[in-house]
This record gives sequence, C-alpha cells and structure tokens, in this order.
Amino acid sequence: AAKSYLDKQIALSAKLCELNPEAATSWNYRKRATLANHNSENTPIGELPADLRVSVAEAELTVSEAALKRNPKSYCAWYHRRWVLDTW
Repeated sequence: AAKSYLDKQIALSAKLCELNPEAATSWNYRKRATLANHNSENTPIGELPADLRVSVAEAELTVSEAALKRNPKSYCAWYHRRWVLDTW
C-alpha cells in the first residue's frame, strides 16, 4: 500500500523547512511526501497531467523560496529547488 501524507504534515514540514533551511531531513520528507501524494501509482512524472506537475512545482518552489529568504546560502533549499525543476 502506498504511504499517504496528510496535508497537515505537509504544511508542518514547509514551516520546518522555512524555519531551519539546513534540516536535510525535512527536505527529504517533502520529496517523499510529494512523490507519494501525487504519484502513488509510480507513473513516470512526465506522463502526469501538466497542470498537476505545474501545481506541485509551484508549491515546492514557494517553500524553497521562503527558506532561501531566511538563509540565501542554504544548500538544502537550493538542492530541493533543483530537484523540483529536474523532477516536475
């Protein structure tokens, strides 16, 4: 069975990433949650509907932007941003 992540957990992880952009564990959690919630059937990302991919990418880029405003040199936040652009 696919692991499901609750909206509240996703929101809390966004806040954690913003408050502590260097917490790699919270960024990795977001990656797993994003993939699990939006691609539970392991469909290749490129085959998912374009509007879904754009929506997910925009949401994740917003989280990384907030983290980078707090710490512009955060490797974890930049790496997550790159992952979003490469993946979604």
